[in-house]
Amino acid sequence: MDDDDEFLIAGDDGLAVTSPAGTARLLELADVLAACRKSFFETASRFHWIPQPGSGADLVATELPSPDPLLKSPRPGTGHRMITEGVQTHLQTTAGLVGALGALYRAGEVFAAPATVVRGALESAARVFWIIGDATDDPEQILARTYLEEFRVFRHECG
Repeated sequence: MDDDDEFLIAGDDGLAVTSPAGTARLLELADVLAACRKSFFETASRFHWIPQPGSGADLVATELPSPDPLLKSPRPGTGHRMITEGVQTHLQTTAGLVGALGALYRAGEVFAAPATVVRGALESAARVFWIIGDATDDPEQILARTYLEEFRVFRHECG
């Protein structure tokens, strides 16, 4: 294998067999993925996040004073907080999987597990976009998707 050849192949044990340049590239990727995970956890705050005034999240917070828009007396929790927690759970999962992928690259594991981890990270991130929807969705639609997501997770965990 030529030192300039960065192609990665898996050995019989499923670990990377590569040139020094390829190994250096895997370690660079591992560092980037670890930095992404670290950045998320340094900036994520489950309890103190406040939406930017005028943002879509601000509209949701204003429109959903309760997890149930039909309640006449809003409870202390808000629909906006429920949405935030649902989104953040998936973002935390995505960040954890990105960190796991970095650990696999650092260990030289490139055969099968990285593809599975990447798929999990993409699915978690996709759930965030599904919950949030787009700018044309009203807050009740976003809340409804959050409830559906909570139900999906609960049903999956409880069988």
